[in-house]
Order: sequence, then structure tokens, then C-alpha cells
Amino acid sequence: MLDKILINTWLCCFLAAFLFSGCSPREPQLAPHPVQVSLISDHISASPGDIVSIGVLFEIEDPWHIYWKFPGEGGIPTSVMLNLPFDSSPLRLNWPRPQSFKQPGNLRGIGYKGSELLWYDILVPDDFEQPRFSFDVEALWLACAEICIPGRKKIKASLEIGKTEIGPRAPLFASARLRLPEVMVAQLHQGTAKLEPDSAAGNLGFVIEALGKGEYFDYRIGVLGATDPKSLEIFRAGNYDLKESRQLLEDGSKAITLWAREAEESETKEMELVFLYRDEKGDTKALALNLPGKEQKDEAQKSLL
Repeated sequence: MLDKILINTWLCCFLAAFLFSGCSPREPQLAPHPVQVSLISDHISASPGDIVSIGVLFEIEDPWHIYWKFPGEGGIPTSVMLNLPFDSSPLRLNWPRPQSFKQPGNLRGIGYKGSELLWYDILVPDDFEQPRFSFDVEALWLACAEICIPGRKKIKASLEIGKTEIGPRAPLFASARLRLPEVMVAQLHQGTAKLEPDSAAGNLGFVIEALGKGEYFDYRIGVLGATDPKSLEIFRAGNYDLKESRQLLEDGSKAITLWAREAEESETKEMELVFLYRDEKGDTKALALNLPGKEQKDEAQKSLL
């Protein structure tokens, strides 16, 4: 079902790219795509039981950008689908911290500029006996600047199975891991929870209240430890209603409060909010706050019956 939705979305996107750009389709050889993609791995060869990272490197010309898993106000998410000859579930795509940018119409977009790597970490089965394993990825993206150009590429590759040997692309994966948001999980279905900020690490903290059925919003979230509130950006990684309030307190600090609600048609296991901010040293950091979604709430309510 998701694949059909993606395909239909991309068909609409191809048409919209030309309608809104005010130009006719250009010959591919006369108009190189502003985004180049390549399939890379951190291993040259692997042994059964190894964890191997496989991803797509997006190299994006300036001033173009592509989109994060939630694109903001306009755009469509980048997609990287990996097919393996064995079961390596659960497969989870790794998304480094995004950035925001202004788009035509003063719309806020969320995504990537320059160069970025999206990847999967897979476990080679202990009982895998073949000398190689083949895999393929399909990458779908939308590159935007003054106009938008969709992109799609299928790539096949294989990896030798035998002796474990790390490849020259491994530093790219190590660097991208440093840009992954730190994850904080709040397992509450009712009442209030407090996640203390780690001042030594420069991390944020939260006071979270699960609101009752009579409330419009699911959660009220107070943000703690924001030393530079002006730099704080909040990205919703899904179909949520999000309201934000920043109030100046008597001591000159700012109280930052959020209200979050999952859309009626959503049925997710968890809600994810990503916070992008600068710590006391001025370093950019990212933190993902995961809250129970409708599926978890329904399971919790059933267990109480």
C-alpha cells in the first residue's frame, strides 16, 4: 500500500515540477540532475554475524536541496528502499539531523543541502553460506531551488562474504553517525514525566504531561535546558498538530512549551519530535523525543481492561 502511495505521489510530483516551474520538460543529456547519488557500504567484505552499513550518498549542488522524512511545508520525503536476499528485520533507515530553509512563498522546508548519507545497518545471518550476497536500492527524491526536479535511481551491488574487511567509505558512515539525533523516550500514557537535562553533555530535558480525552492535544511538553532559545528549531517527524509558545520570564529566560497531537487518520506506534539547537559551546546538536502514539495508547488501554 505504501509503495502505491509513493508511486502515485511521484507521478504527481513529476507533473507538478513542470507545471510550477513554468518550463517544458528538458532533454536529460542537456540538463544534468543537480543531485548525484551513489550506493556505498562501509565494508569491502564481511563475515556471517557482521553488522554492515549500506546507504545512499546524496551529493547536492548548491543552491539545491532535498527533503527529510517529514519535508515541512511543501516538498515530499526522500525515500531509500533496500532489498536483501535474506531477512534482516527490523530495517530502519538512519536520518542524520536535517536543517530548515525558506522556500518560495515563504514556506518552511526541512531537509539537506550539500552532501548527506542515508543508510541501513544490517546483520549478515550467522548461517549465511553463499560466497557473496547481492542487494539493490531504489532512491526517490525531490530536488528544489527555484524549481523542483524529481529524481529516481535503482542501483544493484554485491558484497563478498568471507574475511571481514572495512572499506574506504567507512569514515563517511562514522561522520554521519555523529549527526544522528540522540534519542529520548518517554513511556507515559497518563500523568506527568520529567526527563532531566544533562547539563554536562549540553542536552535538553522535558516535562511531559499526557492530557486527558477531553483535551484537543495529546501532550503538553515543557522544554528544559535550552541555553540558546533563539537557535532552537523543532521538527515534527510525522502527521502531527504542533503548537508552540515561548514566554519571557522575570529572570530573562524563556519558557518554551509545546502542545502535540497525532492526526486522527494516523496510527503510529510512536510520535517523534526532533529538536535542533546549539549548546553552551555553540555546537549544533539534535535530540529526538519519542512519545507513545495511538497504537501504543490503544494497546495500553486494552491491557487495563
